Amino acid sequence: MNIIEKVEKHFSIEFTYTWAKDCSHYIYEQDTADGYPVYISTNDPNNIIVEENVFYLHDSDIFEELLGVLIDEENKIDPGSKIYINMGCPDVEDWLWAACDYIVESLDL
Repeated sequence: MNIIEKVEKHFSIEFTYTWAKDCSHYIYEQDTADGYPVYISTNDPNNIIVEENVFYLHDSDIFEELLGVLIDEENKIDPGSKIYINMGCPDVEDWLWAACDYIVESLDL
């Protein structure tokens, strides 16, 4: 079992690289009007709140955001949920691998 599968199994969730309306959370890269990348983390892609859902850095800040989606009692997603991931990098799986590694180390899974 790889580290991504370990996180999926522990939280009973599924990461997907395919945008779908039935995802419970979305984490993705989007460019600003002047071409700079920002990172969105939201449960409602039709209602983005800049000060809550938009991140400038894609590593530690968005890793923490993903961890919060999984464990924060107030905001966590339900077991069986899908999380859409698209970080706009050539190999999004490398990013997800690093994020899952961060989660495993943070929670000592």
